[in-house]
Amino acid sequence: MNSTPQKILIIKVGRIGDMVMLTPALQRIAELYPSARKDLMTGPDGKRMTPFLPVKFERVFIHSRRTIYFFRRLKLRRELAAERYDLILCFETNPGYRQFLAGLSERMFFPENLPGLHYSDLLLRMTHHSAGIEPAQTGRESFPARIHVSPERETATAEFLKTLGITPEMLLIGFHPSFSGIHKPHKYIKRYRHKVWAAENYAELAVRLAAELKKRNIPHRIVMNVVPAERKIAENIARLSGGAAEVLDLPAGFESYLCYLKRLNLFIGPDTGPMHLSAALGVQVIALFSGEDPEQCGPFVPYEQFTAVRAENCAHPEKGLNALSAGHIFYCTKFILTPVIYN
Repeated sequence: MNSTPQKILIIKVGRIGDMVMLTPALQRIAELYPSARKDLMTGPDGKRMTPFLPVKFERVFIHSRRTIYFFRRLKLRRELAAERYDLILCFETNPGYRQFLAGLSERMFFPENLPGLHYSDLLLRMTHHSAGIEPAQTGRESFPARIHVSPERETATAEFLKTLGITPEMLLIGFHPSFSGIHKPHKYIKRYRHKVWAAENYAELAVRLAAELKKRNIPHRIVMNVVPAERKIAENIARLSGGAAEVLDLPAGFESYLCYLKRLNLFIGPDTGPMHLSAALGVQVIALFSGEDPEQCGPFVPYEQFTAVRAENCAHPEKGLNALSAGHIFYCTKFILTPVIYN
């Protein structure tokens, strides 16, 4: 086994969901190299995630995928070279990173090409390999994706929710009716429209859930919190549901949003960053998939914590998420909420 490194550079430039799927590997890095200094090269979303990850980083280098100018990349490479890292763990599959990092360390590791393996498992294997450990079949049960928020901010968010009539005892169900880029130009939306579950479906689901919970005298709220560019989507669902679902505004700040997600009893939405965040915060999740395999990029948490529903398993998968009926998802909620309300 190689000598223990004292300076480690970790590289992951991705969106929120990518950073969440990295957390099992980060937890293992913290355990395998407890005394080493750890730096991170990431993108803007990764920087926003750093306070909530299981590793404390000394330095964070920002590498935007939009940074195409040669002199910007050259400056970043010089900064990395000056650090003289003992170990570089590049969790990017793009081969361009090999060329960019060439010569920066004698010990560099990159992900293997292992089709069918969950992305988090792939990164765990690479982490074990860097330490000379034979990869074990441990996976999501031993190293689930996890992020953490401060107890103080969690308490503050709970107090704020009380001002909206949402008490700790109330059942809180969150819809996330959008995905990254849904408000971008039409060309982009056309490419990813299979990830859109129609507003009518969310509205019908909200109405059915509200009727069932009211019949059982369960205090509840069905809420949506979205970025301003997506607010019209949520408002339309609220209107179509006759108020069964509502738009919820939160105090500014990413951690406030995380605390809101953690407060949910159930999250329902497509394969997005908020879906991964909710699962990593310990929330029960119903994840809607089309075009992707949840066994490769779904929530990396114990199976009993989430239900992945695939359009490909329905009669008309060409419809994307709209192949999934509101009745189908309502049926899934009964299994998840049984310990809470259906006994």
